Amino acid sequence: MLTAINSVHSVSVATSNNKLSIRTVYSLLGVLSTPINTIMAHISIIGDSWGYPKLGANIKSHLYTASDHTEHQLRDVYGHTVTNRSYGAIGNIESVVRLREDMPKKCDVVIWFGTEAFRDYGLLNGKRVSIASATSQLMGKAYVEFERTRARLDADCILVGGQAPVYPAHTEIVNRCIYTVSDWRSEILGSKLSSHLICHPYIFEDDQITDDSRVRLKHARTVTRLQDQMRSSEHFPDHCHPGGACHRSLAKRLDKIIQQQGYK
Repeated sequence: MLTAINSVHSVSVATSNNKLSIRTVYSLLGVLSTPINTIMAHISIIGDSWGYPKLGANIKSHLYTASDHTEHQLRDVYGHTVTNRSYGAIGNIESVVRLREDMPKKCDVVIWFGTEAFRDYGLLNGKRVSIASATSQLMGKAYVEFERTRARLDADCILVGGQAPVYPAHTEIVNRCIYTVSDWRSEILGSKLSSHLICHPYIFEDDQITDDSRVRLKHARTVTRLQDQMRSSEHFPDHCHPGGACHRSLAKRLDKIIQQQGYK
């Protein structure tokens, strides 16, 4: 027999000595449109601000709230156990280090919201290099560090190109990647443009970069066009991060992939 106390927002339910979760009760009562998952995974999220639920801007609640974020959707709507090591404005290497230094006891899958290679630009130690070569070297370093940590966790992974696209070299370095969202921003915008330089315009005048003015101008124009597209899109309510509808859609998509893996 189910016994509800107070209101639908504060439900205490017991069957013999076992308590049911709010989500299970809602599902039994037909309140939720999504079914109760049979597979509940242990998930770790890493990345920059795209993986971090709290945004600094004053955003209208119908466009985005923290509860819309992929983290909360996977936990509160789909019932997974989720830890999140993401933080704003950090590089790919720091994202991996934050996970490595605070590893969960159990992890079935790591979801990595990748960021721009040039957030780790200092690792090149003043070496003269082209933009393309720097991107390749820095992403390669990040993937090597990530693979070491993923292997220690003995976990699968999902790579999401967030602030910057997933770099193709991951296929040669990262193992057990069960799903890839190559470039989430461009996917949302319906654009073919992508960049690892949106947060790093100073690169265009850096003497360390060997590219000529023609190549630099091409990259600068790409960055400008992407910024203009985000400003004119309701799916980027603060002009640089995906809104609630995008996160809810992504979480639904990722849950389907996770359900297929049969984690126990």
